[in-house]
Amino acid sequence: MSTTNLNIRICLLQTAYFVLMFGLKYIFHIPCTDCERVFYIQSNIEIILEGALFLGVTVSMCYCILKAKKMFATTIFMGLSLWLLFEASKYIAHLAGFFPHYGDVPIMISMLLSFAVIFIYTCILYTICICLKRVVNQDIMRRNR
Repeated sequence: MSTTNLNIRICLLQTAYFVLMFGLKYIFHIPCTDCERVFYIQSNIEIILEGALFLGVTVSMCYCILKAKKMFATTIFMGLSLWLLFEASKYIAHLAGFFPHYGDVPIMISMLLSFAVIFIYTCILYTICICLKRVVNQDIMRRNR
């Protein structure tokens, strides 16, 4: 699989993830543009669906990293595109009325915190993929003996 096709696949996968997350928000929550901060209790179904979506996107991203010729570059691209989509989704959620007070935390601090969290997430994914690749390679070497 070429690098361009893999990058397009990664972007489409992440975009589909955020679109489905917005779909869940519209199903389970009512937008409120002029109300005070609302603390809501998520339903069990929503939590299960969000967990399944997150697990699915994680497994798919690991698969894309393992298929890539340049694993590190693919992981960096994946992390940056995930961060940009996450920041865009926060802003769109604010415009849709899901975050009535988007400016509670200064935007730069919010962006740095989300970058740090996504950096840690992609580092964990990269480490898992490296370990999986080594285990598979060791298994192949044992079979060839």
